[in-house]
Amino acid sequence: MAEEAQQLMDKFKAWEPKVSNWDPDHRPSPTPGTIYSADDTYRFVWRTTIWLFKNTASVLASEIVIEWARAQCTVSPSVSCSATLERAVRTQKELCQELIESTVYYLKEFRSSQPGMRTIGGYGLLWPIYVLSTSSTSTLETMIWITEQSEKVAEEFGIRQAKVMADFLRMYTTLPVNG
Repeated sequence: MAEEAQQLMDKFKAWEPKVSNWDPDHRPSPTPGTIYSADDTYRFVWRTTIWLFKNTASVLASEIVIEWARAQCTVSPSVSCSATLERAVRTQKELCQELIESTVYYLKEFRSSQPGMRTIGGYGLLWPIYVLSTSSTSTLETMIWITEQSEKVAEEFGIRQAKVMADFLRMYTTLPVNG
């Protein structure tokens, strides 16, 4: 299963869907100063959704590789096993960083969209935020960031599910107060 997950990650990295203006190495971005039609805006959100889902699925696949490597290191520890685990963790951290940067970027872009597009864009950000929260490499700092982004999606896009996510995550990111 870990080999299949790694193959899937490799396929996602090389994948080029047949959509206009697609660049597998750069997140879809509007051209500054350009006024877009509703159709152009929908296409931008569509490309954005594909980009986010591709990267989110890669993080999920990397989780399988990490768990497999951890299990192998537990069963028969070795230098090569440790190297495999370190490589898997490093890969996931890179994937998560790209997903974080993309989320920040698209939060900003969707904020300035038309109301309908803003809502669709906000919903599109929930899955990447959720997957980041379940990633093995997420630190407390990352979880606090995820909580803050969920709050932004709830407040700025009017998406209640994001508020539920933020409230749930806050239970794990807030230190208890000793009385």
